[in-house]
Amino acid sequence: MKLLKQQTKSQSNQFLWLWQGVWVLCLLLFFGITWVYLWLPLDGATGDSSSITSDGFLVQWLLEERPGGLMVGDIITHMEGYTLEEWLRGIPSVLDQEDGGIVTYNILRGMQHLELQIELTPIPFRAVLARWSLQLLVILCFFIIGSVIFWKRPHEPAARWQMIFFVLLALQYWIDGYNIQPGTLLWGWPFWFHYTLENFSWFLAYASLLMFVLVFPQTNVLIKHFPRIVPWIVLSSGLIVQLATYLQAPTIASAINSGSRVSFIPVV
Repeated sequence: MKLLKQQTKSQSNQFLWLWQGVWVLCLLLFFGITWVYLWLPLDGATGDSSSITSDGFLVQWLLEERPGGLMVGDIITHMEGYTLEEWLRGIPSVLDQEDGGIVTYNILRGMQHLELQIELTPIPFRAVLARWSLQLLVILCFFIIGSVIFWKRPHEPAARWQMIFFVLLALQYWIDGYNIQPGTLLWGWPFWFHYTLENFSWFLAYASLLMFVLVFPQTNVLIKHFPRIVPWIVLSSGLIVQLATYLQAPTIASAINSGSRVSFIPVV
């Protein structure tokens, strides 16, 4: 029995670097997404995947209110003359990388069509703190809990999966603080970086929670018989369902909207 425990621990040590790497990667992503938004010139408006509609982008919140700018409830129908779907398909950016410049937005406000000249400037970090201060405390608690559990018991599978869940949930909450912003479409890659990271962190967090249930307090019979296959099935299920959703969607906008809804499929 003692020899079996030593062999199990030795096998566990072989992959410890992988779990440590995931923890470090999540920490780097916290700083990475913050760094992007600190310098990226934007319009101050934000929403979630449900904001992406067939009519345009629905502004649900304002990270920063600006005189003569967007208002909650506005539907952005065109940016620089292009529709939301056209921006999603890829429009070459001609914006000044330093200050963003001034762009033309066509919006629907109530029953009135308006044309606004929007100046793109970075969103001050204090604006995010003012709106999400309480949520930031929750994020910090999640990250600390997950980290302490893992570093106290790094060789236990349950501690590893629980760490992944708490750390990814903290990352998801942090991403949610900025949420999906229409201005990122003007730059291209920041929009897809945010959207991809948001969806990956979401379904992987719940997949790790499911794995925790399968190994604690007792290892499920499926894990005992298929220790490598089951984790791959659980972790990839959300990605597979999302890809299937994208392939059958008629437009990119509808694919993004429906794809976000199935990102938590592992928890079902």
